[in-house]
Amino acid sequence: MEKSVDPIIFIETVQKLLPEATVSLGWTPSSNYAALNRLDWSKTFRLMSYLSDLRQPVMLTMNLNDVLHSLEQLEWLLGINEPEIFLLIKADATAFVDADFQKLSSISENDKILFDVDDGWRRKLRHLETKPPKKRRRSVEPEKWKNRIFPSSHSMLSTNIISKTGIAFLGWPNALLMSNNEVQNYPSKQIISGKIMFHPKRQLRDITPLRDSGMLLQFFEKNLLTVDSPKIDDSVTVLIGFDGRITISNNLRRSDPLYYESSSGQLPKSPCYEFKVTDKGWKIDAEVWTSACHGIKDQSKLLSSATSVSTSEDQVPIYRTFVSLDTPISRNRKLRNVGISKSGDGVIDFLLQELEHSAAAGILPNIKISFICVLFSFYFTFILGA
Repeated sequence: MEKSVDPIIFIETVQKLLPEATVSLGWTPSSNYAALNRLDWSKTFRLMSYLSDLRQPVMLTMNLNDVLHSLEQLEWLLGINEPEIFLLIKADATAFVDADFQKLSSISENDKILFDVDDGWRRKLRHLETKPPKKRRRSVEPEKWKNRIFPSSHSMLSTNIISKTGIAFLGWPNALLMSNNEVQNYPSKQIISGKIMFHPKRQLRDITPLRDSGMLLQFFEKNLLTVDSPKIDDSVTVLIGFDGRITISNNLRRSDPLYYESSSGQLPKSPCYEFKVTDKGWKIDAEVWTSACHGIKDQSKLLSSATSVSTSEDQVPIYRTFVSLDTPISRNRKLRNVGISKSGDGVIDFLLQELEHSAAAGILPNIKISFICVLFSFYFTFILGA
């Protein structure tokens, strides 16, 4: 048996002594050849907490069977640009596999996968190499978002990890993700949509999360270059809480007393939610619904006791709520900038997938055309009447 080492000490030592080297990480082999060492989301996020500040390539070594049971997590890891992560798959003649190895072709980042297998497995895996890689639309387009990590006096990790298949918000809420989309003139609208998977840390049984723990969407007028905090005071916010609470709050300093300060709704607690938030400049609409966690059933027993882990994803009931709040129009007659952050404390992490920020064209041209048609109709009626 190989001797295990502390990953934090190992990574810090490699950074100091071998700053140009590739960091190789793996798991201590078990004496049980059939033991499954699946890379679930808890292990994945803990691994990234070790690697978040690393600026060296990482080689992750795993057994073939463990890889086949960790495909979604591995695709997320391989989609990270910094640090760049590669996967080395090992299998000898006695390797135990209880899953279809053809599933390996589902990983789109297959140019980052290396094999160290015996001749028998090599012959089987050649069929995978002859198939063209599947081209799928990226869950997240990293170039459309700006990631800001602010200084913190808290000892807990605080970071966002951006991958092509999702953005992980880890640790203390001291990071802010801001959209690079060009701000549209009013009247127009912008839509932000996505899917959230909440992941409580192991100590959740002993620590009660803050009531406002969750994902926070922030709409603000402040220039992106002058933002100096993950929580922007002069803003309109949409909170999607880990407990299913949905709240839109008007935190604008310059606000008419005729406008309500907040509007809220409630959904059953679920490990995953999908959302669609529409900002019209004068009103924000939030549509949120519970969602099946495809490939992440290990979260169900942590956050939801209502649905069995073995329940088919197609049979999970969907609950939906709509929340709206009227807001003052911005002073510059433009739609507000968009930021996404964590709310609460560091007990609840989450993965944000299928994130999209789209802006629709203004409705002003239609108003002009309608106004001209009304004038023409009035003039034509006046002539006939004369």
